[in-house]
Amino acid sequence: TGLNKSSSITKKPETEILNGCGQAGVANLFTHFLRSHNYDIIEIKNADHFNYEKTYIKINNESNLMRAKELVNLLAVDQANILIDKKLIWELSIIIGKDYKELSSFNEIKKYYEPF
Repeated sequence: TGLNKSSSITKKPETEILNGCGQAGVANLFTHFLRSHNYDIIEIKNADHFNYEKTYIKINNESNLMRAKELVNLLAVDQANILIDKKLIWELSIIIGKDYKELSSFNEIKKYYEPF
């Protein structure tokens, strides 16, 4: 059926994407991009506010630090923007900040998807 992915692909963490900048559609762009890289995006919604200046990656515990570092490299986010939040429901949470257009990954994201 062709549905079976190669067993060499490790299971990607369950991830949510939060719009922390207020730009409509930005979380959907990142969702398409990350899904194309085999990320399991479970939830897409607004962050608790739209004043995030930077894009952050939150992890629910230290065991997901390597996964967060993979995302740091993929999205070109500063490694200092990895935060641990033990209250997270999902393994990873990405908060898209106002700096998203400055991320080098956005150059790739906007090539494949219609920018707003």
